Amino acid sequence: MRFSEYERNWAKSETVEMVFITAKQYIEGYLHKTAKVRVSDELAHTGDFIYLSDVKIFSPEDQSLLVDTDFLALNKSSIIFAMIKDSSRIHNQIGLN
Repeated sequence: MRFSEYERNWAKSETVEMVFITAKQYIEGYLHKTAKVRVSDELAHTGDFIYLSDVKIFSPEDQSLLVDTDFLALNKSSIIFAMIKDSSRIHNQIGLN
């Protein structure tokens, strides 16, 4: 039986530090994705939830830390936007220092 490249890489994973903005929170955490698969494809092809590790949730109003947890299942329908974290650029643009 032959496996596709996606199937061969399925068991391998990469960790990507991500930022998610919802209506009420700024969320930073690590997405564990299939190796050699783009982040956008991973987000599009997973179920209703995105699973993150080492998560920090901040208040958008005063940038205070609301939650610091090892794991979070984030409902994709609550996400306004998501991007790979570049902390210096993102923090400066949205006022988190």
